[in-house]
Amino acid sequence: MKLARTICFVLGFMLIGNFAFSQEQKWDFKKGAPYDFEISNGWSNHDMFNVTWRRSNVTFNKGKMQLAIDFDDKEKQISGIPYSGGEFRSTKSFKYGRYEVSMKAMKNDGVVSSFFTYTGPFENQPWDEIDVEILGKDTTKVQFNYFTNGVGGNEYMHDLGFDASKGFHTYAFEWYADEIVWFVDGKEVHSANVDIPTHKSRIFMNAWCGINRSDINAWLNPFNDKKLPIMAEYEWIKYTPFKGDKPTRGNKKPDAQKASADFAKYKSENGSFALDKSFTTVSNKALSKNTMNKNSSNWYALALSEFEGAATVAVEDGACHFTIQKPGKEIHSVQLLQHLGVAQGYTYKISFEAKAAKPRNIAVKLGGDDDNGWAVYSDQYSPKLTSEYQKFEYTFTMKRKSDASARLEFNMGTNANDVWIKNVTLTVVE
Repeated sequence: MKLARTICFVLGFMLIGNFAFSQEQKWDFKKGAPYDFEISNGWSNHDMFNVTWRRSNVTFNKGKMQLAIDFDDKEKQISGIPYSGGEFRSTKSFKYGRYEVSMKAMKNDGVVSSFFTYTGPFENQPWDEIDVEILGKDTTKVQFNYFTNGVGGNEYMHDLGFDASKGFHTYAFEWYADEIVWFVDGKEVHSANVDIPTHKSRIFMNAWCGINRSDINAWLNPFNDKKLPIMAEYEWIKYTPFKGDKPTRGNKKPDAQKASADFAKYKSENGSFALDKSFTTVSNKALSKNTMNKNSSNWYALALSEFEGAATVAVEDGACHFTIQKPGKEIHSVQLLQHLGVAQGYTYKISFEAKAAKPRNIAVKLGGDDDNGWAVYSDQYSPKLTSEYQKFEYTFTMKRKSDASARLEFNMGTNANDVWIKNVTLTVVE
């Protein structure tokens, strides 16, 4: 009988527990740290993160949680990382549902205030993540993103219409089996429905500064440590689960092509959305700084001095010829690019001819600009050039939101051999 009562008690407790975790859960910080959350302490993510997580950087005061960035104790530094950051995460994992936070962001170059779900190899799962990130360099915007099985490139920058560092606002996302929908102060502002994460994840909040590296500086701006400590604040977070193993939003979504932006708004030349096939707009001196007009259909030649690139340009028999004087230290040190329009749901073919003074590779891709978080729309294509012209082409489907000012890039850095490019077209595959 005693064993039977024990089994009944355990089963009853499990049922109650399962019932409890199927309901809305809200955690506020009026009484400090909730029991089912933990503080990251004594380790670093490395890579882009220039902080070691410290327990002392997570505090609770006046009913709010503060996540701080500060100088780290020199005697405790890991691998010479000079700064410390704060991270707070759930001990349990959650899946489909509505996730909400009331937060006030940090305003400072080089930092990120965040709210996100994450799982990965540390839990023997693929890397799945859904993000709300406010970049301290411009707190009038919020960046949304997600990763599925380690694949990201889904960044979207939303203009808030207010300064997120001046007060508390509510940021949320609804995670369905076939869609993610983001909200600000209860208003829907963005959605995605391609390759949605599928694995249970923990809830995270953190405050960190980026490492001094060219790609991170381009994203966040170089970190300014003149006013440390700085902090993001959080009032509460909430999770409301959705019913069913694979919940959907319930809205019938229109066909992607019919929902795409009207092609009439995009310029085309004989069916090609890459304009000025003869390169009449290319200057014979490559720009040393990225000072392009995103609303222009001009071709731009760049040899970015910040990445140690230098080149001259000439148009010869309909080809754009790059004489590369300094190949630079990054593939994008030397570039040929144009802003053009692509619409969600359509499949495109990029076609061009190219050759080089000696065999070499270049890298071609189409993606967003800084206002779209440098999102990637096509896979990077890296053809091998020879001393004779070859025709190259590849296709991709635009899965992201339509972009009237996408970047078609030909990247030629890190190799000093001259390159010729001609007959560039971007056409819709019917």
